[in-house]
Amino acid sequence: MFYAIPDDPENFSEKVIAKLQTCFEVFNTRLHELVFCQTCPCDPCQQVGKLKLKSFVHYGDFLIKKVSRFEEIAGEDVILAHRLMKKVLKLRIPAVHG
Repeated sequence: MFYAIPDDPENFSEKVIAKLQTCFEVFNTRLHELVFCQTCPCDPCQQVGKLKLKSFVHYGDFLIKKVSRFEEIAGEDVILAHRLMKKVLKLRIPAVHG
């Protein structure tokens, strides 16, 4: 999920946090449904309880470039965020199965 700062940035960080919280709630609700109904013996269905959702928020500049039929973001801050995710994001937060 990517956001650009709007022209009126008031309460922007709170809105981003609220959106992330909603994403985690929806993910955990669906994960709980899938874990609860494990009648299928296949490996993917049996491993669904191991799925995790992580989020990482970083502020910086980026540009959008087209590669074939797809668009992707690029730039120094994108590279920095990617490196931070790979090296720093080792914090493990258990999914809530409420």
